[in-house]
Amino acid sequence: MELSQRIRKMVHNSLKPLILTLALLLTVTACGGGSPAFTEQVATGGRVVYQQNCASCHGLQGEGQPGWQITQPDGRLLAPPHNDTGHSWHHPDGLLFGIVKNGGASLNIPKFESGMPAFGEELTDEEIRSVIEHIKTLWQAGQRESQAEISQNFPFPE
Repeated sequence: MELSQRIRKMVHNSLKPLILTLALLLTVTACGGGSPAFTEQVATGGRVVYQQNCASCHGLQGEGQPGWQITQPDGRLLAPPHNDTGHSWHHPDGLLFGIVKNGGASLNIPKFESGMPAFGEELTDEEIRSVIEHIKTLWQAGQRESQAEISQNFPFPE
């Protein structure tokens, strides 16, 4: 492969996430800001953000880390799955949003040590919402319906 072709490919690959993020932001803006309505574009943009920020712990397909239910010597649990084998779908949008934005420690659960970092400094609220919308694509239809129902009482923040 020629040098110019390699450079062109590198530029294309480095701009792709930026273009998808811009598409995500335009979609959110078009939906009137606030809580974006689910669209394939929002979930696709969320997949890119998920791959860049979440997959290293939770897995590319949301499979989590092996042994995630076993308390580690430091008192923490490993990253749980976010696909249909996990329990993320048991939690409303507002809670999931808060965990991603503020970290697992923000739950203030006695005798629970969370390894989940806060992403509020790295990701915008729209990116956090889009990641959660992407995670929902990893669930079965019945799980999405159940999660949507419980989210009515604790939706994404305005």
